[in-house]
Amino acid sequence: MTIFKLDNFPNVCRLCLKVLMGDQKKEETVGINGHDNPALNGSISEFIASITFVISENKSHLLPQKVCRPCLETLQSFAKYRSKIMTIHLLMNGLVELKRSNPVPMLHLFQSNEREVRSVLKDLDLCTTDDATVQDLLKEFPSYAIATLADPGYSLPSAVDVPQTCADDETFDPDMFFNKDEDIASTLLPELGNAQLFYDSYTEQSDINSEISTETYSSVYTEHGDKFDECSLDPAEDSISSSSSNSKIKLTDRLQCNKCKYSTLYVQNYQIHQQKHRKIETRRFHCIEPGCSESFKEYAEYRVHCVSLHALYICETCGLRCSTQSTLDAHKTRHLTEYALTCPYCKKSYKNSNEMRNHIKFWHEAATSYPCDTCSMTFKRKDIRDNHQRSHKNEYHFSCNLCDKKFKDSAALRRHRIEVHDKVRHSCDHCGYVCLTRSKLRDHIEGIHGIQSRFVCAVCIFTTDSQENLDTHKLRHSNPKDMECGTCLGVYRSTAELTDHLCITYRDDYVCCNRDFRNHYQYNKHKLTKHDVRINARVKPIPGVLLGQIKAKRKRVECCPKCEAAFPNKNLKKQHMKVCNNE
Repeated sequence: MTIFKLDNFPNVCRLCLKVLMGDQKKEETVGINGHDNPALNGSISEFIASITFVISENKSHLLPQKVCRPCLETLQSFAKYRSKIMTIHLLMNGLVELKRSNPVPMLHLFQSNEREVRSVLKDLDLCTTDDATVQDLLKEFPSYAIATLADPGYSLPSAVDVPQTCADDETFDPDMFFNKDEDIASTLLPELGNAQLFYDSYTEQSDINSEISTETYSSVYTEHGDKFDECSLDPAEDSISSSSSNSKIKLTDRLQCNKCKYSTLYVQNYQIHQQKHRKIETRRFHCIEPGCSESFKEYAEYRVHCVSLHALYICETCGLRCSTQSTLDAHKTRHLTEYALTCPYCKKSYKNSNEMRNHIKFWHEAATSYPCDTCSMTFKRKDIRDNHQRSHKNEYHFSCNLCDKKFKDSAALRRHRIEVHDKVRHSCDHCGYVCLTRSKLRDHIEGIHGIQSRFVCAVCIFTTDSQENLDTHKLRHSNPKDMECGTCLGVYRSTAELTDHLCITYRDDYVCCNRDFRNHYQYNKHKLTKHDVRINARVKPIPGVLLGQIKAKRKRVECCPKCEAAFPNKNLKKQHMKVCNNE
């Protein structure tokens, strides 16, 4: 006598485990892997996996493949209720963020889930009209006396003390959002001007005598990614008009800020400037993803967090990862735009003037203005300088979310994720050799098979992957533009800069201090940091010899980064570093 009634498994309902009969009951059952169910936003199996757990493919076919009609109706009701609860919580999160002067979540909610939001507002009787927009909510929001955000245990003020508008609440600072997150808001809502209603509704009610505590940011967009740059902290001295006593105090000696070059004769201006420093030093970048409470001191860390954990939408064309569907849709429109503009120097094509201008500034204009505080190397962009400065510190702020390793910069973290977790490998088409980087693959193809895969310019050592691109590049050397050096191809703003610039010099190798450096960049950096000699050296390629063959003959010397001891190979260096680091 059996105890359990499992003779009919898996011919049972996937949800209630009741027995499903033969063809006579076929109309009362539904396959879980059939067509998408609109009420579940996908197939039944996908929805079940989303509320339980994912079954591996080698076991999924052994489980029940159908559900009964009563269970399906219950599941659809549950999906509808779950969607309603999620929308309500997103709406509440948006209201809280509005209180914190951040309208991005509310803008995104109305844009991506407008139908669900309107349905919830109607069911809960929270709106008096059927055609209300997010702009109406942003404009009306200051009229509500929503409780002040406070730490747990904070006793709320009485109804008399509650401010009538958020403009009266000193925690609100509209400029913090409309400057700092301009690139995010412009992505989520192309017509950002509509959100200006939200900004104006506060600034019109603000007291002109209240303290000014606005952080100023500037978004720098490049073809290599977007970064934030802190703009100058210098306020115009005569732009602040106040009836307070401090504003009338004018000193005979200028007050000099001990953190930057700013100075002023007015006490109030100096106090406001110091407030900006304090806000920048204590600011945090909070993740705006619903349900995520992470915050970061550096914007680069915030971006790594968003891309690694929340970038769930991937462009099929270029592989770009986006955190929201609306961001991905805005990105996809770029693939539909024609390349109408051409760089006057290298003939690359771009879709808009902003991209081409950033390309010229980064690749062609040789003016450098961001020196490293430690080694005095100069860089064209502040974010590159900041990334370089981290190499001088023993601080590892970039953590891998898939293992316990930490890195000094985002580039090292990205390489680690690609090589270790994504397991991206490059294989040779001629012999099946596999390596981690495309550069090593090209060295292998040229060094072992003797097939050219790099085309090197004999003047500036520029490397490309085709003879056609190399011929186009050589035309720049023979026909330089106005204020462009025909040797190093640097573009300068004046004749004096062009005459005095550090141009290319040539040498036979990259050997210094008993070490053969990999390329001219590392050699020039070594000469500057170790010998205080600024140089722009290059080694000309040997005519008729492939670059990969030249590299194969070189005997590189591996050095310990801590004590600079030299070793003939990497294995000996690694063995030494284990001992050296434990000292």
